[in-house]
Amino acid sequence: MRDGIRILLFRELQQIQQETVARGSCPIDDKHTAEQIYDAYAALGGNGTGTAMNDYIQHAKIPDNHA
Repeated sequence: MRDGIRILLFRELQQIQQETVARGSCPIDDKHTAEQIYDAYAALGGNGTGTAMNDYIQHAKIPDNHA
């Protein structure tokens, strides 16, 4: 069950990261959501690629209309 939840959290994080790449930026709300997802993912033993995705999201530019 934990593995399944970790996979679903990874997928959610991956979706935010893909949207961030497509937009070239990441709104603050999405950054916050990604951080919450990542914290739960990491608590279930996830790391590596998920960490890299979260780092990318957290360091992405915030859109001008959300600054």
